[in-house]
Amino acid sequence: MLSRLPPAVLDRVIKKLRKRDLKALSRVSKHLHAVVAGALWQSITIKPRSEDELHRMVVAALAQIPLDYARRLQFCAGVQRVTADRCPHAHEDEFLSDSDDEEESDSEYHWDLGTCISSEILGIGGIIPLRQPLIRSLSLTTDSTCRFFYDREYNIDLSPFRQLRCLRWRAPQADNLAAVSDAIRNNSSHLQKLELDFVKWSNLHQNLGYFSDEEDEEGITAQNYFARAVLRLDKHSPCPLLPEIRVLSLTQVPLVASMANAINFSTLASLTLRMCFGWDDFLERAVQLNVSPKLKSLEIQDSESVSSEFWDKILEDFLATFEGLEELFIYQPGPTSTLHLWECISNHHASLKRLVHHQRIINTDEASPYFEEEHDLPDLSIRGHDLRRISEDPSLNPLAKLDLEFIGLSCVPERLSGSDLKHYASWAVSRNSNQANPSTRSNETRSSLSLRDEFGQFADWVFGPEGIPSLQSVVFGDFAHGGRVTLHNLLCHRCVDGGSNYRLIGDYGPEWIEVRDEYRYAMEACPAEPLLGG
Repeated sequence: MLSRLPPAVLDRVIKKLRKRDLKALSRVSKHLHAVVAGALWQSITIKPRSEDELHRMVVAALAQIPLDYARRLQFCAGVQRVTADRCPHAHEDEFLSDSDDEEESDSEYHWDLGTCISSEILGIGGIIPLRQPLIRSLSLTTDSTCRFFYDREYNIDLSPFRQLRCLRWRAPQADNLAAVSDAIRNNSSHLQKLELDFVKWSNLHQNLGYFSDEEDEEGITAQNYFARAVLRLDKHSPCPLLPEIRVLSLTQVPLVASMANAINFSTLASLTLRMCFGWDDFLERAVQLNVSPKLKSLEIQDSESVSSEFWDKILEDFLATFEGLEELFIYQPGPTSTLHLWECISNHHASLKRLVHHQRIINTDEASPYFEEEHDLPDLSIRGHDLRRISEDPSLNPLAKLDLEFIGLSCVPERLSGSDLKHYASWAVSRNSNQANPSTRSNETRSSLSLRDEFGQFADWVFGPEGIPSLQSVVFGDFAHGGRVTLHNLLCHRCVDGGSNYRLIGDYGPEWIEVRDEYRYAMEACPAEPLLGG
């Protein structure tokens, strides 16, 4: 009966079917199998049973999968619990056992396991370059901390891919940067999204052979390596190098001022610079070029070792060059002039909907067991006269001018960041002493959680008649990198049916998922720890 339907009608029927129904239908006849195959294998996701079984991912299985139909092929595993010695090379188990037509131009490939990639998959003559050379989206999460990488043949070749619109590579090895360069330069004219996370540049540039600030024979230094060796910027480079760029996200990537010329700020909608050495020079040049950014989202993550002492002035000048910003996420070393920065931010009151301001400080107490470690600043740098002024007249607080959907702050007397929770008690929650380390994922329910008195009083006030009437939820904790620090995370939601002013929402319940999905980027912004090796 189905085989007699017109192709257009049959195609509409197939699109309505669930995977298991498609699978059953494909077994009815050879004709229906051929018709259904495209929908059945359109998206392929391969996951390990757990982060401890990454070595059981088998390359040979790829040869049995009809990749010619796949528009999305994804190997994925969360970077939640195993952040060091993650790659199976560190263990005795053998990594990835053994194992031509051009594909749809809108297909995607994701290797997000946080391990090295076999050359059988992405090397010269690998399965993906041979079977999927026209992919438009490539996402790689490898393991820059793998100490055994150089003992194996895991060379990656991205030169066959020349239709990429989206490129993401997190935690590449030093030997991978040539492949990064090929991918960017071969797709520069049409690349729309570029996300790179070098995890820890100080280690990576030493692995590249740059142990000081001195130039090599080609005039390349550790600071200009990305601009000169990866992007290969020179006086002959197209300007801008990335004319179609929409999203640019760089973590631990060294920047120089000349890189501002490579970016088309009139197309750029989202800019994220996390711990990028020289980011202030980059933005200062953008201001000097009189660019007219169309940014909707901006994230700047800084530390004392990354930028100059005048970084706040540079950021304020950049914010003054455009309008229409909807999301702003700032992570900075404190103390600083918080109210002055907020005053500059308030100039975007007409459009700004999501704001995160996170300040961290280095422990300088030599008697402390946490000497020279970074932790959350306890007072947002608002003290003395400034604190009295906005306390007596809240309308003088620059934030009063904003109409926000989401605000994220680290403030007294709190311990919010996951790294802090290793040493300090949580302000919000208390648990049994035999609970797991806060850096470990847990499946526990909210029944094992009890609010500390101070946080309970805060929740009663903020959801009460004297609190903030428009507030619907309070999210507490560290949600970076997919929320891998879960033991001290919680969500309080306003009650509208009488009784208590609020209630705690369990992990992964419908309301929790709704908040997480709506504000994921804001909740994960400004991570205090790196993706790997933290």
